[in-house]
Amino acid sequence: MTPKFFIDDGTATSLYELLEPRTLVGREAGCDLVLADPRVSRRHLELLRDEENRVWARDLGASNTTLLNGRPLEEKTLLEEGDVLELGGHRLHFGRVRKAAQPIPSSSSYATRPRPRPSGHLGLAPLACLVVLVGSLLYLVLPDLETATPQRPPEKKGAALADEAHTTEAPETVLRPEEIASLQKRARRLKKARLAIRKACLQGDFEAAAGVIADFEDKVGSRSLSLRNTLESAVAKERERLTTALALRQGRMRPDELSQWWASRMERHPETLFPGAKMEWQAALSTLPEPATRGIAQTTAPAEDSTAEPPASPPDTASGKTVSQQTSDAPIAAPDPFKIQGAAENLLFQRRFGDAARAFGEAARAAAAQGLGPELVSSLERRQRDAQRREDALMAILNAARETPQAFKGIPVLPNRKADVSGVDDRQLVFRTPGEPLTLPIRRLNSEALIVMAERVRGREASDLSVAWLLLEAGRDTAAHRLMHQVASQQGAATEATIASLLADHLRLDAIPSAIVWYEGRYITDRDRARIALADQVKKLLPRIQDPDSQVRAKAYGELRALGSAAAFAFHQAILRRKGELLKHLKATKSFRKLDAVAQLHAELEDARQAALELIFDKEKYPYPYRDRGPEILSLYQETQTEIDRRVARIRSIWNSSLRAAPSEELEKDLALIREIDTLLADMNLDPGQPVPAFLEHLPTEQPVTVRTFARSSDERTRIDESALWMRENAEKPTVATAAEKTQVRITNEYRVMMGRHAVRIHDTLVRCARMHSTDMSKGGWFSHFNPNDPKKRTPRDRAKLVGYEGIGISENIARNPGGPAAAHQGWIHSSGHHRNILSKSWRLLGVGNAGSNWTQNFSIREVKPEEKGADPEGDTGDGTPENGGDPDG
Repeated sequence: MTPKFFIDDGTATSLYELLEPRTLVGREAGCDLVLADPRVSRRHLELLRDEENRVWARDLGASNTTLLNGRPLEEKTLLEEGDVLELGGHRLHFGRVRKAAQPIPSSSSYATRPRPRPSGHLGLAPLACLVVLVGSLLYLVLPDLETATPQRPPEKKGAALADEAHTTEAPETVLRPEEIASLQKRARRLKKARLAIRKACLQGDFEAAAGVIADFEDKVGSRSLSLRNTLESAVAKERERLTTALALRQGRMRPDELSQWWASRMERHPETLFPGAKMEWQAALSTLPEPATRGIAQTTAPAEDSTAEPPASPPDTASGKTVSQQTSDAPIAAPDPFKIQGAAENLLFQRRFGDAARAFGEAARAAAAQGLGPELVSSLERRQRDAQRREDALMAILNAARETPQAFKGIPVLPNRKADVSGVDDRQLVFRTPGEPLTLPIRRLNSEALIVMAERVRGREASDLSVAWLLLEAGRDTAAHRLMHQVASQQGAATEATIASLLADHLRLDAIPSAIVWYEGRYITDRDRARIALADQVKKLLPRIQDPDSQVRAKAYGELRALGSAAAFAFHQAILRRKGELLKHLKATKSFRKLDAVAQLHAELEDARQAALELIFDKEKYPYPYRDRGPEILSLYQETQTEIDRRVARIRSIWNSSLRAAPSEELEKDLALIREIDTLLADMNLDPGQPVPAFLEHLPTEQPVTVRTFARSSDERTRIDESALWMRENAEKPTVATAAEKTQVRITNEYRVMMGRHAVRIHDTLVRCARMHSTDMSKGGWFSHFNPNDPKKRTPRDRAKLVGYEGIGISENIARNPGGPAAAHQGWIHSSGHHRNILSKSWRLLGVGNAGSNWTQNFSIREVKPEEKGADPEGDTGDGTPENGGDPDG
């Protein structure tokens, strides 16, 4: 089964199938899955499908991190059904759509409300600004006053007691203008000193930095802890860097070479700043074994017949003890590629890119030798190429600055300060600054300055492509592609293979593209160009799906479908956008707004119905009162009946609303086009996206639309239309029912329909049954569901069979009221059992019989079919119990 994603952009959900082993997701037109969202990177995400149809997701270093189930996607991850990827404003549901949790509404409290300002209040803004200014100055200088703060003289005991007796808060500190000026002057000196220290540390001149601190302390007359902490932090970082560099060089240098290298480094780091460092590191140097038996580069053990004597163990100059040393014939452990990778990453962080490239290469060879998998080896090799390109980029920038220093002006070499390049000294850049020139190794240049210089390089040599790589990885795609194009223009087709390799690594492609194309200011692969051409075809067809001619639209749909599965997503998105435009236009019409008002009124009607029916069918709150249940039950019944009357009155007020609406021709046209699109999407088994408001699919054929004819579903539409038809038939068709009996059926139906129930049909056999019972009660002078005089007529079902009716379900209401059909109805809806009987969902047939002041209703679901005759009918409710039509005595 093809893996699928359901893509939700907040307005519609579309389906995308992974047809290729690798699917590129991004904003760029050359991506397989194009998401038109500025928060999505050009190439944002990669989806990989293996032979078992498992899907892996990998973020391509997007500026806006991809989220997987709400957490950052930091590495290649296997997706499971129901996982959700978030890219900008898009959510990609894998396999199925996960229902989003409802957002938690924020609560407001009185404490968060703005309080009104009293009249006449002038505000404390000037005083507040002064307090903030003084506080800021104190914050800058107080750390440097720790050692210079004089001790407060002890107060007299009496004065202290007086303060305790008369004050509860510390007195405010008021600074004189000259004190504020002094603090401001100290803050300026402190800022200048910090900048000078940072500049000296960048140049590696820690002794000069210490001199800056001494000068500052002489001028202010106190020790500066903050400046000393700044220098100590820089020294600690330098020691860590040198220690790491020393450890890495142990595997590639002889002890004498390493000692010379270390001595050259220590010339710039005085012992006063590194107490004990020389002694510690010299002791470490003396314990180093020979290069032939150490280092991460060695992967094989010496030959078994080797007769070389191991070198003598050198003494530990720090402790005076002899340090044991590994012999040449000892087994050599296999190098750990992960440790080597860690060391390489550290080198990369220190911008020692050449050393890092060699270490990554060694890690890749070690991983391959140990069979750790092609993916790890490929990743390490890519890191090796990355580091080597960065090293080459630094050299290319140096060469460019050496040849054309005038091109590198305004470089942000220091915080909030720019400088011009005046020349190059070996691997150091010389910047023109006020006072003495600033000389910085290119490796110490901050990232912003490095990128600015990279953008100034003019592509002349093939080596300048490494600068393009630096720009690509920094997110400066436009400048990178422009530089690559300049190099290609100078060097010709020979550089295309290198550019293709750069793009493959940058885009995390599994293989180098066979060809690259210069397209609209950037290089793209031939596969990307094919995707763009396909997208252009889709774009040209889009205006035709909006043509008013249905034949033109049908032809455009056919051509879009003919583009195949590769264009399915673009086609789907285009159709959904068109549908969204139609929906937006439809909802803006005047007739829709009126229909929507009717829809809101209908929602109120449904709520009112539910509230009333819930209470009517609650047998505990609305009990049957016509038995000896005591005054408490009767009181509860009366209270509930009053509340039911109120709720029914609310329903009737909505039911009688004069609000009217009718769909306009404009709305009907939009609706027809939307239905055409929905049919097309259904034929292609594609998600229909945003649905049309349900009530537009169930508008009545008769106009106008009112709350009585409004429907939200097909079932409701059927119920309303059938009820209207049956009520017309009851009034027009000939029947054995008298005019009064037909009136009573009409009153019952009007009440049932108003309460959301289906209307009932007049059934002549049930009319005869009901009339027979009313006549017997009138002649016999009794009032009950059970006939006491004739066993053949004892129950409602007995009487129905006697007149020839066999049906599913039979129930009965009886009333004695001289007021006519309306009075009988009022009596029934003010009696809980009769009320529930009238509003039962199941009834579809009714017979009403009248004799004198006696009224009888016989309800039924349907007649028994010929094949069902003789069986025990289900749903028989004709036993005359209070649950099924009333008390035997009323």
